Amino acid sequence: MTELFGIGTKYEIACSRQQRLAVVLLKDGRRELYAFEAGGNADEPSAVIHLDEEEARRVAAVLLGTYFQD
Repeated sequence: MTELFGIGTKYEIACSRQQRLAVVLLKDGRRELYAFEAGGNADEPSAVIHLDEEEARRVAAVLLGTYFQD
């Protein structure tokens, strides 16, 4: 966990195959997901996804295996 002063909080997760995932929780409630490929530029994400609070809740429900309806 890294505090991004004035912006929010960043959480980095090491994944299998030396991939990384960073989740940034912004102070305004938005979330940003950054995917980093193994062997790629450590500072350049291969994908960035921007989510509002409701979208983040739906993604979390899917990851947790919780049933949800659109």
